Amino acid sequence: MRRFLLLLVCLPACRDQAGNVDMDVAVASADSVVWGEDRIRSGGHTGSPDRIFLERLLDHYQGLEYLAERIRQTSTVTAVRRDAWRFDQRGAAERHEVDALLHRLYDERYLPLVPEEFRVVAAAIGDLPPDQQARALLEFVNRHQEEDLARIDRILPRLEHDEVRELARELRRDQRRDLRVFARRLARD
Repeated sequence: MRRFLLLLVCLPACRDQAGNVDMDVAVASADSVVWGEDRIRSGGHTGSPDRIFLERLLDHYQGLEYLAERIRQTSTVTAVRRDAWRFDQRGAAERHEVDALLHRLYDERYLPLVPEEFRVVAAAIGDLPPDQQARALLEFVNRHQEEDLARIDRILPRLEHDEVRELARELRRDQRRDLRVFARRLARD
């Protein structure tokens, strides 16, 4: 009964700009912790596209962090280690923004998982001859950015919160710029 009364008290604060109740926000428990592995085991969730988008972004950033750390540990090529660090550092500020937005909108602290493709690529790049590592890393990040851009384009029309839509647009713009830079670097090699 108390939970129901608390929900009634919180509902007015959970309205979007049009005055509609955002049920994903309204039913979130106070500061809940969600494990990425649990989402995968349960087959994901059917929450709002905004929440799913933010959680997948955090998984992506966790993957970049894992990749950067593994490459720093296994590669002897300074340029490869530097590029991995740069990709990770660029994602760090975005990661904090996404994490704060997810917490503010859903009172959720999401503990991301490392997508399997990042684990596979980290091991594969470490096994390559040193002269092939830089190009392999750049090709992977380029391909991954292209896939991310396509995902953003698919989900953007379904995003409901203005802040999440704006974040998606900024990411799309940044990724397009990065893809142009990657294309020039790949053309040089």
